[in-house]
Amino acid sequence: MNLDSAKIREIEELFGQKPESPVRDVPMWQNELFDQLKEEEGLRNETYTPTRGDVPTIGYGHTGEHAKPGAYISDKEAEGILKKDIQVREKPIKKLLPEFDVYPTELQVPLASSYFRGSLGGSPKTVQLINERKYSEAADEFLDNDEYRNAKARGRAGIRPRMERTSNALRKFGTGQHPSNNLIPGTN
Repeated sequence: MNLDSAKIREIEELFGQKPESPVRDVPMWQNELFDQLKEEEGLRNETYTPTRGDVPTIGYGHTGEHAKPGAYISDKEAEGILKKDIQVREKPIKKLLPEFDVYPTELQVPLASSYFRGSLGGSPKTVQLINERKYSEAADEFLDNDEYRNAKARGRAGIRPRMERTSNALRKFGTGQHPSNNLIPGTN
């Protein structure tokens, strides 16, 4: 891939790369997840509670140390926090899904998004099926839970499309509709 220097600087700045560090070290899925989460989560510069009973949140869905009551962050700070949130989750998701690196970006992004919001890690059976390379079964199992079924009643209907994207990506990969599925032995 040949990137122009302006794009390289943009990616380096976005992901905290030093000018001498190669841009190729930032996985494509992280770039795409960053854009997707910005859109899905939306920016909130002040701490808020998404729904009753949730933990305080700020920026693009951040629930960590920056999300203190009354806190305010700039747009640029919110982007920096999101970038770090994505990077911090890289090791745990790869531990949860050891073959994550060989999945196509079209599967990595929805899996990482679902991990980011906690629904993937909250479904051990789905994770087990993914790791057994039973992607279509994992797609069904992922939506077979109360979080998905009760989302509208809980005032969280927006999570349904996110969970459906993950389920659809698993199904597409599991039925051989993605050309990259031949990277993993035993898939087609």
